[in-house]
Amino acid sequence: MRRFFSILVKEFLQIIRDLPGLGLLFLMPAVMLLVITLTQEKVMTGMDSEADVLLVNSDMAALGNTIEEELRSDPRINLELAESVTEAEEEVFRGRYRVLVILPDSATERIEMVARQQVSNPDGKSGSQLNREAGIRLLYDPAIAKLYKDILGHSLQAVINASALQIYMEAINQALQPWLQLPVGQLVKNDLVGIEEGIAGGRELLREYNIVRNNVPAFILFAMFFIVIPLANSILTEKQQGTRDRLMTLPVPWFTLLSGKITLYLGVCLLQFFMMVSIGRYLLPVISTLPPLSLDVNIPALMAITVASGLAATGFGLLIGTLSSTFLQAAPIGSVLVVILAVLGGIFVPNYMMPDLISKISFISPLRWGTDALYNIFARSAGIGMVLNQFLSLLTFFIIALGLSFRAISKRA
Repeated sequence: MRRFFSILVKEFLQIIRDLPGLGLLFLMPAVMLLVITLTQEKVMTGMDSEADVLLVNSDMAALGNTIEEELRSDPRINLELAESVTEAEEEVFRGRYRVLVILPDSATERIEMVARQQVSNPDGKSGSQLNREAGIRLLYDPAIAKLYKDILGHSLQAVINASALQIYMEAINQALQPWLQLPVGQLVKNDLVGIEEGIAGGRELLREYNIVRNNVPAFILFAMFFIVIPLANSILTEKQQGTRDRLMTLPVPWFTLLSGKITLYLGVCLLQFFMMVSIGRYLLPVISTLPPLSLDVNIPALMAITVASGLAATGFGLLIGTLSSTFLQAAPIGSVLVVILAVLGGIFVPNYMMPDLISKISFISPLRWGTDALYNIFARSAGIGMVLNQFLSLLTFFIIALGLSFRAISKRA
């Protein structure tokens, strides 16, 4: 026990000599968590996004006025009017606006004509041709991201379609007025069928989609595995100074020699865990409209997976450090491998959005085992039984990495 504490103190003194590197170890994942979460809040939920939209309303009738009114009433849209299509298109092309909505002259009249023709000739043009008949166009900034374009385009098309349908139904109502009076406003603006939403498993406390609940677990694992840099530096410094070889000559079990390093860096991983959870629970709700990270979870399961993930990250760092010859070799190799494992682990892109082949390959990443387990705990209120496979996989990875590390050390001693 005395040797263990002496090794632990030695490791602690060594790690505090590299305070800038240790600070970066905490700062980098924290900044990434904040930037990516706040960006996703803006893009995915539309909060505070205020898309700059340019409108050329040459119709100046019922359809054009309705669309303009609806767009102005949307708090997510910053609407500006223009008169010239050519000048407006140039503004969008240069990136000053995200999209241009063009409502041509007589668009209302064209839709009303389609409606009258539909009444007089039911086999003629259908209501699905309304916007094509009206000649409405959406022109996007060529540099706009596809995801943002799809979200913005869907919102604009929903407004345009609803407005066109209202004008169409009013024209139908007028044509059929001698025989039938339809409640057009109520028909268009209200849902015809009520749809109730819920959460599978009856866990209504998890009903609200929460970006924080998804991002914090992912970046916990990402932060932990980046201890490969200071841990590899510690191992290679000992090698260069001859400390490792002197330790190997001591009459103590090999695990004792590594236990101080494992304990210290596991403690660093646990500090990273508490820091990331604190950011999700206390900081993000203050600087955004996102809800705080809920800790109404199975605490034993959460701590078991956290410790297992920390051990897996420590084992990975030991392995990279012992297999590398110099820190200049270990640093890029460790960093690149962590990023690759993070991508495969679903840190940046969810696994269910990956192509089938990549999704199957991703099961080799220990970061996926840890994030899947934390997702189950935070999003599905999982207990230890539901995450047992990931827990055992992470411990197995740690044991294998530890064995390979000691074998490499023994061969070079």
